[in-house]
Amino acid sequence: MHKARGFRIALVGFRGSERDAAYNDYVEQTIHDHLPQADLRDATLDEIDLIDERDFLVERETYDVVALLNIYRESDGAGLPDIPAFLRVSPLHSQYEWVRRLAASRAAVIYVFAGPGGIDGDWLGQIPHYDRRQLTTTFPDSEIGVALFRRHEEKQ
Repeated sequence: MHKARGFRIALVGFRGSERDAAYNDYVEQTIHDHLPQADLRDATLDEIDLIDERDFLVERETYDVVALLNIYRESDGAGLPDIPAFLRVSPLHSQYEWVRRLAASRAAVIYVFAGPGGIDGDWLGQIPHYDRRQLTTTFPDSEIGVALFRRHEEKQ
């Protein structure tokens, strides 16, 4: 008998920062704002720590929700320093590959938490089949920008 796939959440980034709990709480508390039908009782949380040898950009898993946390982008010549090699999360690390992978995740909602030098909604630009809106949330020590991407309903 085929078992139904439960609700799946991916938290992707450099885990272990002092903000991890706040990010997790924010996602958990706002999922129902964006997906009121979500049943989180049997939700599976996939914490993908990019330093622990997982490469989200080559994985093929699909999720209901994806949250990007503490992922640094390459220098854009606007004063950002070059990223140390250990913070380059994948040999494929580029704007194109992040957009491709996020679209392939088929998540209903994608959260992108922006920090200094980090991936944000502006850096990602448009993700095919998604609408974007910018939010701001306050964590104990600062305000953080959050880009929220919601998947369109596909026309049949």
